[in-house]
Amino acid sequence: MDNNNSNHDGSSSSSSSSVKAKIMAHPHYHRLLASYINCQKVGAPPEVVARLEEACASAASIGQMMSSSSGSGCLGEDPALDQFMEAYCEMLTKYEQELSKPFKEAMIFLQRVESQFKALTLSSSSDSAEDGYINLVKSMSPSVGAQFVYILLFKSLL
Repeated sequence: MDNNNSNHDGSSSSSSSSVKAKIMAHPHYHRLLASYINCQKVGAPPEVVARLEEACASAASIGQMMSSSSGSGCLGEDPALDQFMEAYCEMLTKYEQELSKPFKEAMIFLQRVESQFKALTLSSSSDSAEDGYINLVKSMSPSVGAQFVYILLFKSLL
């Protein structure tokens, strides 16, 4: 059995609490927390987003109270912690951007399909519905267009 993993003495617990307190008192703590929360909000339902924002605000206020009461939390005081906080904030921001890309692309795609469906319903009576579907499928990417055709064929069988 590894003694490092099973060590539960008071010194490791107090050093862990000390590190947590330093992180929470750091000037970039709110930025770190906001970056983390932004990652969690990607794709979350509105009620979850609201709860996450409330938790972020409440944790930030607790962090501000801790930093003002302890008198610590200045940049340059612990260069290693400063570097960690800066790097982790940047990494979380990039991660949130990467997480958001598929959602943004999907929303753009759905808006485009919606506008094309609206155009189909508003098209002049000289255009047939079949011509409208053909134009819609032609405007889609090949894989999406093929899926759309399969959906239309399946619905026509019902």
